[in-house]
Amino acid sequence: MSSSKELLGNGEYIASLHADCDWLLEKFDQRKEARADEVDAMMKAKDVLNGADYSLLQVAHLRGARQ
Repeated sequence: MSSSKELLGNGEYIASLHADCDWLLEKFDQRKEARADEVDAMMKAKDVLNGADYSLLQVAHLRGARQ
């Protein structure tokens, strides 16, 4: 009796792991892009703290978007 309950519990646990893995695979590209964006933002923040000035680049980017 306890063996069947244990087997059922293991089956449910495996199913939940499978669902978690499916979610990770489905969202992999989004998560990868978000990590890359975060790293880029942190590198730019570090550059700004070290004296870089991105204000001219931002203005040029906005002008290019309007055209």
